[in-house]
Amino acid sequence: MDILEHDYPDDIHVFVFDNATTHLKRADDAISARKMPKKTPPVGQNWGIEINLCNEEGKVVYNEKGKPKKTKIKMANGFFADGTPQEFYYGPNTERPGVFKGMAVILRERGIDITYRNDQNQVKELNAQCPGFHCPPENPGCCCRRILYNQPDFTNGLSLLEIAAEKHGFKILFLPKFHCELNFIEMC
Repeated sequence: MDILEHDYPDDIHVFVFDNATTHLKRADDAISARKMPKKTPPVGQNWGIEINLCNEEGKVVYNEKGKPKKTKIKMANGFFADGTPQEFYYGPNTERPGVFKGMAVILRERGIDITYRNDQNQVKELNAQCPGFHCPPENPGCCCRRILYNQPDFTNGLSLLEIAAEKHGFKILFLPKFHCELNFIEMC
């Protein structure tokens, strides 16, 4: 991107990538319901995203067994339907400052009721997720995780490639998923 900006500053640049998972990787703190706990963690505990620990040069730090050391970071905030930010961690002037709210609180703040009546007419809360995350296709509101997965701010997150291109004012196109031998680049 730096070379293109330097050598062709007046051109419009569009990058085309295949749909490889490495091209779709999001930032470490990107919002995802994948491992979120349903409830606010107990006192003395907190939840965060576990990532590899890196030194000042950006290189992964390893332990004595040769495995990457881990650290936890806070997840980025989400957005309500009207575009205003939604804090996923309790604010400084609350009873539990800096503590993750949990899926149940996040959904309630979005105005989503996670209760239902069972066959015995008892009020119950939705599970964190369906067993094995095999949700019934006809019920998009079957569990807390599925509801969050379908929220616009969770589905519309940008990949690291898209973020880098956006910073430079470039456009990115992702090819649809199909067999690699049908990809036009294979013809070159």
